[in-house]
Amino acid sequence: MNTQRRQAMKAASAWTLVTLVAAAGWLKPGDAAAEDWNKGAFDTHSMDEPLKALGGPFPTMRFCPTGGVDLQKAPDYLKLPNVPCVGGSWMLQKAALAAGDYLAVEALARDAAELRRAA
Repeated sequence: MNTQRRQAMKAASAWTLVTLVAAAGWLKPGDAAAEDWNKGAFDTHSMDEPLKALGGPFPTMRFCPTGGVDLQKAPDYLKLPNVPCVGGSWMLQKAALAAGDYLAVEALARDAAELRRAA
C-alpha cells in the first residue's frame, strides 16, 4: 500500500470516529474547542435518536445499547432497524440476587426475552 493511500485511510478513520462520537452526543461543542457550533445539533437526552441517525450513513452497522436501558425504554430501541438487541443490569436486580430470589431474576429475564417479539 502506498504512503498517500495509507494516510488517506487513517484520516478517513479518524473522521469516522469523530462523527460517531459527535452523533452519539459524547462530543460536545466545548470539548471540540468550537463554541460557535450549533449545540442543539449535538445535545441528546437519549441514545435512540443518535442510533436512528447513524442508520442512514451506516446502514450495515448494528448496535446493542446497554447503558440507561430498562424494561420501559427497551422497546423504543428495539424498533430501530440497526438495534437487534439490548442489554443491561436492570434484569439482574441487586436486591433479588442478594436475597437469592432467583424466581424474580427469571421473571425479569423472561420479560426481557419477550421484548424482541413484541417490538
